[in-house]
Amino acid sequence: ATKKRRDFAGMVMEHVDFNTEQQVKFLKSQTSCGDSTELLERHQAFGDAHQAHLAQELWKFCALYESGGLYVDASSPLLHSLEDLDFAKQPVAVTTTP
Repeated sequence: ATKKRRDFAGMVMEHVDFNTEQQVKFLKSQTSCGDSTELLERHQAFGDAHQAHLAQELWKFCALYESGGLYVDASSPLLHSLEDLDFAKQPVAVTTTP
């Protein structure tokens, strides 16, 4: 996974970028967000059905469930400052790449 440190709204975040192979490796190691075999089957089925965006959504929600964090769509307007949110010591922004 590619890691970058970014300053966003006055907070330093770790930006971690996962490709599809890294997503699969992550899902194989997870049990807290469900049966890893079922997760991998669904992830693969979405990819096989040319629904890669759904595979990435499944992975993203498992990663957020496992690691915590915040997901905000780039087109979503912010109603409050991110500084008002209670982040852990090391906030993480997670994205995916093909």
